[in-house]
Amino acid sequence: MSTGALSLLTDITPQLSHTLAYEYQQEHVDRPYWGTPLLNPTTGTGRIDPATRFKNYNANDGVYEQTVEWFRSIVEYRLSDQTSFKNTFYHYDALRDYRNVEVYRYNAANTQVVRSSAFLQRHDQELTGNRFEWQHRGRLGALESEWAGGVDYSVNRMTRFPRTVAGPVSSVNPLNFSTEAFFSIPGMTSDFVPDRSNRVTTIAAFLENRTRLLPSLALVTGLRHDRIELEVENQRTASVTDPAYFKSTYRPTTARAGLVWDITPSANLFVQYSTAADPPAGVLTTANFSQVRNFDLTTGDQVEAGSKFDFWDGRGNATISAYAITRKNLAVTDSTNPNVTVPVGQQSSRGVELAFGVRPVKNLRLQGNLSLVRAQYDNFTESVGGVAVSRAGNRPTNTPARVANLWLDYAFLPDWNAGIDARAVSSVYGNTANTVSAPGYAIFGASLSRKLNKATVTARVKNLTDKVYADNITSTPMFYLGAPRTFEVAVLANF
Repeated sequence: MSTGALSLLTDITPQLSHTLAYEYQQEHVDRPYWGTPLLNPTTGTGRIDPATRFKNYNANDGVYEQTVEWFRSIVEYRLSDQTSFKNTFYHYDALRDYRNVEVYRYNAANTQVVRSSAFLQRHDQELTGNRFEWQHRGRLGALESEWAGGVDYSVNRMTRFPRTVAGPVSSVNPLNFSTEAFFSIPGMTSDFVPDRSNRVTTIAAFLENRTRLLPSLALVTGLRHDRIELEVENQRTASVTDPAYFKSTYRPTTARAGLVWDITPSANLFVQYSTAADPPAGVLTTANFSQVRNFDLTTGDQVEAGSKFDFWDGRGNATISAYAITRKNLAVTDSTNPNVTVPVGQQSSRGVELAFGVRPVKNLRLQGNLSLVRAQYDNFTESVGGVAVSRAGNRPTNTPARVANLWLDYAFLPDWNAGIDARAVSSVYGNTANTVSAPGYAIFGASLSRKLNKATVTARVKNLTDKVYADNITSTPMFYLGAPRTFEVAVLANF
């Protein structure tokens, strides 16, 4: 992968400045890894053959690559010490290519791996927009009040060029095999034929305010309105389920309101209520007619309360919060067909989050966080072989109930620092029926860094114990295995 970035800041006057920024990224991955198949029976806790840990069943010339350019022109004007304006014009251009065989299953006897879903895909995307922002610090009557607002207009265009051969493509010995060249797969050709072009035009207006009701009590509010217009042009043969052209318009209005109470200079309490609205079926730039025709906007609301505080004479700090989130009219991937989405009436989650940092002595720092969540489908009926089956009470896929992280850093010499870290994640389910899961895991890491003049050199070991674990589980089902023990050296330089 190669990346580059440059920016030029020009102070035109003491109040007016202009920043020109450009970023470039080129990424190329040969024969990317898509997962490791589970042994049959694929129920309960999923199992893999340990000998397949480093086996890759993709085509021998599989590819993922992308080229991205990101341009911004930013004008900032400070009218006074209380009022300022900023205008950002931006343009994003990306070309992404995929050429892979992505799904692998064992046969019933676990003697062969059946490879399927040969997928050729190109995304040609352009996003152009302009964002105008305004900030003002003043008074609302006799109360201190800070305002922020603006308007964002953007046009996001994407053309997809997909070609799929469902397969099976071939069956191979799980351990001793070779795979074909991608374009030798029957039915696969190397030409890119456009499927559909999506155009998403968005105009959003937003306003936020923070007003101090009392010296120790502040009210924080926000309001946002979007107008999202989706237009899809089908460039292949039109049908009832895939018309030549269709258009959908969404007009969500969302808001938030919260109170922050400064109990002491080093501790506060907060409570907040907010609403949200998301496009149906996730990303509108790739949505097709079947993914949006039966879906309204996904709406949600969240209540959160908590506290941030320092302790131990400032040597420690912590944040604790509890929340409840409800989402309605969302879409999830069909467990039997990853190219299809199905509607979910309602999903909810309740959780507690804790983060802390402690410095018992000057050169020793301990940090950590813990998340506990109970998530479930509240209203979801799925068709299984033509029979309606309720999934209410089941946990959404790839959602752990517990996640914890811990970091310890020790500056044992003036220019030397050593660190260890740990991460623990509980088990997750791989399907909406909650009949197959990936086990929980704990992984560890270590690092050693040295400051050299204006540079810092860091050597790091990830997954110190070389743990075999599933980073996530697909509905296929497959485990996407986490990285093995990995060594890396990084240099951070200032000049």
